This record gives sequence, C-alpha cells and structure tokens, in this order.
Amino acid sequence: MTESFLPAAFLAGIISACSLPIGAITALFWKPKAKMAAFLMAFGSGALLAALTIELVDEALDKGHILQLSIGCVLGGLLFIALNQLIENKGGFLRKTSTTIHFIRKRRLERLERALGHIQRIPLFSNLPSEDLHELARRLKTQEVAKGTVLFQEGDPSDRLFMVQSGEVAQVDRESGNRTKRIFVKNEAFGTLAFLTNSPSTTEAVTQADSTLWVLFREDFETGLARSSQLCEALCALLQSHKTREYLSQRHQMSDDAINQWMARVETAICGRHTVCPAMDFPVAPEKVQDYLKQCRQLPFFQNLPSEELSRVSAKFFGVHYREGHHFFRRGQPCDRLYLLETGHVFLIDLKGIGRQPAVRNAGDAFGVRAFLTGAVHGFTAVARQETQAWVLRKKDFEKLLQELPNLRRAVSNSLTSGRISDYLEVRHKFDHRKAIRWAENAEKAVGMGDLIPAAADFGQTLRKDNGAPMAIWLGMMLDGIPEALVIGASITHGNVSIALIAGLFMSNYPEALSSSVGMRQQGMSGANVVWLWTILMLLTGICSALGRIYFQGVPPTIYSFTGGIAAGSMLTMIAQTMLPEAYYKGGSIVGVSTLLGFLTAIVFSAMH
Repeated sequence: MTESFLPAAFLAGIISACSLPIGAITALFWKPKAKMAAFLMAFGSGALLAALTIELVDEALDKGHILQLSIGCVLGGLLFIALNQLIENKGGFLRKTSTTIHFIRKRRLERLERALGHIQRIPLFSNLPSEDLHELARRLKTQEVAKGTVLFQEGDPSDRLFMVQSGEVAQVDRESGNRTKRIFVKNEAFGTLAFLTNSPSTTEAVTQADSTLWVLFREDFETGLARSSQLCEALCALLQSHKTREYLSQRHQMSDDAINQWMARVETAICGRHTVCPAMDFPVAPEKVQDYLKQCRQLPFFQNLPSEELSRVSAKFFGVHYREGHHFFRRGQPCDRLYLLETGHVFLIDLKGIGRQPAVRNAGDAFGVRAFLTGAVHGFTAVARQETQAWVLRKKDFEKLLQELPNLRRAVSNSLTSGRISDYLEVRHKFDHRKAIRWAENAEKAVGMGDLIPAAADFGQTLRKDNGAPMAIWLGMMLDGIPEALVIGASITHGNVSIALIAGLFMSNYPEALSSSVGMRQQGMSGANVVWLWTILMLLTGICSALGRIYFQGVPPTIYSFTGGIAAGSMLTMIAQTMLPEAYYKGGSIVGVSTLLGFLTAIVFSAMH
C-alpha cells in the first residue's frame, strides 16, 4: 500500500516546488514590483497557515494528542531558528530583504556593544553620559588591515583616532633610528595626543599582525563635540593639562609662549565652534603645486582639470620634510598615498632586478602613482637620496575628491582604461591578461558611478570570498522547504492529496525563488547555475515528500502527531520569521488582505476536496 502512494507523494512535492525553477527563470528576464511580490508571498503564507491548521493541527486535536502536538511544535520552531541562524551566518540572510535587514540590524547592535566597551576605556570618554557615549560609539568605523600596513607616517595630519579591536600595532619613532617605542594590543588606543591637539603625527604606526581597528574620524569627533557639552568640558581640561604641554614641547619643540597662545585659543574654538584649532600650522600647498600637477607626466589625470577642481585637488596635498635615507615605502607594502617631489631626489629600487640601476625621481616628478590608482602593493622600494621635501596625497582624500569632482572622475576613468594600468598589473603583479582587463573594466564602471576604485590586491580574493554566498542563500531556501516537503508527505493519507497545501506552497515558492535568484546573481553566480540549483531543490522536495510519506505511514498515532507538530512548528516559525516580514516590508498594508485571501482560498479548496 505504501509503495503505491510514493509516486503520488513525489509528484505532489514536485508540483509544489516546480515554481522554484520557474521563479529562477523568470528572474532572468523580469523583476516584479514590490507590491506584486508581497501579494504573492502573503497569499501563499495565508494558504499555508490554513493548510497546516487543517492537515496537521486539526487532525492531532481530534485524536486528543494535544501534548504531543505542542511539544513537537515547540521543538520544530526551535530547530528552525537554530538552523536558520547557522545558515544566515554563512550568507543565507541574503535570500530575502527582510532577513537581510534583520541580520544587519542585529550585527549593528552587537557592533555597538563592542564599540561602547572600547570607547569607555579612553579616559577622555570614560565619564560621559550614556547617550553621548552611544552617539560616539555609533560613529566608530571598523577597519581591517593586513600585517605590515602603515596606518600613518611622521608628518601626516592626525585626523583619525585608532583603537585596537584585535591584532597588534607598533609605534615606530623614525627620529631615533626606526626604534619601536611601544606595541599596542587589544583595547588600547594610539595616536591620541596628536589627534586631540590636531597636530602632525610625530611617529609612524605599523601593524605587526593582521588587525581589526576601531577608527574615529575627526569630523565625527567634532560632531560629538557639538552634541555634548560634557565632552567639550572634558577635552578642554585635558588640553590644558601638563601632559599636553609636555607633549607639545618635547615632540613638536613648541616654545612655552606658543603653547600658551594655543591653549588660550583652543578653549574658545572647542566651546564656540566645536573644533580643535591646530597646535601648529600645516604646510599649505602653494600655487606651485598646481603647476606641478598640470605638467607632471606621471599624473595625466590632473593635467586638464578646470582651475576650480585643480585648486581643490592641490588643497588636499600636505607637505612633509624627509631626511636622507628615508624609506617612503618598501616593495610589497600596501599603497595608500602618492608623492609629488618639490626638492631632492628619490631612488626607486627594484629588488628583483639585482644589478639594475635604480630609477630616479626629481623635483616635479611623482611616484607611487600606479599602485596608488589600482590599490595594488608597491612594486618598488622608494628611498630618499638626500634631504627631500614632498607633497603627499592620501588615498582616502583622493577617493573623496573622486566622488565630488566630475571632471576628475572622467579623467581617472580614461586613465584606468588606457592600457597602461592593465599592462602594469600584468607585468608587476602577474595578473593574467583577462583578469587585468576585467579589473580595469570594473574599476572604470565604479569610478563612472561615483564609487570607490576596487583594490587590485583584493580583486581575486574578493571573488573567491563571495562565491560562498549564493550557496548559503540556496541552503536557506532548502531549510525553508524541508518542513514543507514533510507536510506534503503527511497530507497524503489513503491517497488524498491536500490541493490547498500544494497550491499554497506553489504560490509561496514562486516569489521566494524570484527574489532569492536576484540575490544569487548579484553575488556572482551565473543564470544557468541559479536555475540548476532551484531544479535540484525541486527534485529534493519531491524526494523528501516521498520519504515523509514512508515515515508517516508506519508510525503510531502519537508519534505521527508529535512529528507532524515538529513540521508544523517549523513551518509556522518560517512563515512568521521570514515570509510575512518580507511581504510586509515590500507591500505594507496589502499584506493583511492578501494573507486573508490566501487563507480563505485554502479553506475553500479543502472544502471542495
């Protein structure tokens, strides 16, 4: 008898899930409007709710198996939540907009708690009211950096305050012969006094291991000053302290008179303008820098800019004096700045080409340009041949200029596709030709849309990293479908198939596959592979339905009610946790009516059947 029902159970499962590959195929050509997708999803949810009530819950209640049903429902719900959490952590949260939003919101809350724990350890912030602490913690950025990354160099503007989340950072004093002054580890902040006094960095910070940092940018700090009078008072007290006076005197050789004058100004600036006036003036790029930018052969993307844009670009350069023998960068280090020489000479040494004469850069030349543009690591080591004055542009300032200046975007876009950049990646970084061309095309598109240039050093790694997300989305949908298949198997009793259940599943699977397929395509999976995966899931649904039929056929009534409760609890949790929130997010008030229509439709189908 059981074997005669297996084809029926398999076919019922196939019919209920055939809308999965149909939805995937549809996603290749059409994306439904949000309200239409919400209507279909809510309609399917209502139909499933009615079918579950009729097929599983009502039958168990008629037999008096309330306890077994209740325990099964609770276990099924908990099982779904646990497995769903596991898959979401692997990228399965991308399968629906609502699960994506929930996942991101949860991660934000977890991140906020971690940020609060770090920021409270800084004495300046430790006694602030909780609302001020929360505001600052929300503004902290997370930065993941590889071992050997230079976070800032001597002479850099101190516009960021760093805290170690994990890893190690060394503070290096170049004046004392590259001596490491201190190693900063988890929960420690560094660059604090330079940041708070708004003075140039006097040391260099280099990561000693792969590290994760919290970063507070100056503009976010100043926003915190504007919101918190207590923070202004605490900062004024710190900047008027002996510790600050000693720092400015010893590290910046400021005289007592200069320090006194600055301290007299800084309190007014903090309380009145909510900013910290610089303890000393930064070198301002003269008009001569604009002339260098117009003529420098290594910087073609600056040469034909309108005067207004060129002026804004030159304003982002800051001047630094370097001693003879200074290493600007070493081969293999990440690149986060380019250099424009005003005086002196710099050797570019290719350590692979032993015996070759080093290339020389003179006044008016730039170096580190192609690594700067591509985000690749340096292919040379650059050393000052004599005392040198250079103008420096940091990567983050350049990226901000790209987003703000349309003519600069076009000029950089043209440089990226000129062929020199792809040749550089092939020769210096061993990209194959196709990969180099693909990077250049992606970079050109990103710049044209106002986005950041993708880092060539991370290009291959990012592609490999994202490959797991489509499979996680698919596994998430499989998790949603397992209890559905079991319920189908359970519904086939003495040859009777729940038409209402099959119809509800068909209607709910279609919009789910449609929206999830879009997410899988966005994660880099081909359309053919997406359709193939949903076809596999359809076949698995049929097989699970047949297996469910075998299992439910032979179990005692109490075990039937208990197992049916597990399936029902899992499906009810899935509907409440993923389907209805997704439908409401996309359709708003339409969800109530469409859920009711689906519920009534299933009732009518059940009565007719």
